[in-house]
Amino acid sequence: MLEKALCGLRGHRVDRKRVWSDGLHFRTTCARCACPLINCNHAWRPFDTDKDADVRRKPHPRYNV
Repeated sequence: MLEKALCGLRGHRVDRKRVWSDGLHFRTTCARCACPLINCNHAWRPFDTDKDADVRRKPHPRYNV
C-alpha cells in the first residue's frame, strides 16, 4: 500500500533489470508496486490493456512454450 502511494507521488520506478520486448515496445514492471509499464515515445508509462491492446504483441518470454 505504501509503495502505491509513493508511486503516485514520485512516479513509478522502472525495473531496468527485467526489461523485455513484446515486438512493438519495451516493457517491464515497477520495482516498487509491480505495475506493468511500457516504453512509448521514449518515456515509461503504465500499460493500459484497453489502449495498448494489439494482436502483434508477443507474450513475455517466460510464457513462450
